[in-house]
Amino acid sequence: MALPKDKAPTTVVFLAKSGEQARLALANGRAAQTKADAVEWASMIEILRRGGEFAVVSSRDSLSFETAPLPDLACE
Repeated sequence: MALPKDKAPTTVVFLAKSGEQARLALANGRAAQTKADAVEWASMIEILRRGGEFAVVSSRDSLSFETAPLPDLACE
């Protein structure tokens, strides 16, 4: 993951409009399920499954999204 002002963040937070959040460590721009905290990973997947408005935030930048629900997302 690369954000416009933060090309190599080491941590990002997925923030849903509902207030739910998921904090993930990144290595080489990627979060790996095998290295992520299981609760945080599940929270991120749930944010993506529900769709709607959410942001991905690092210490230096953020990027907002609005997506359709992804009920069949299989990344658990």
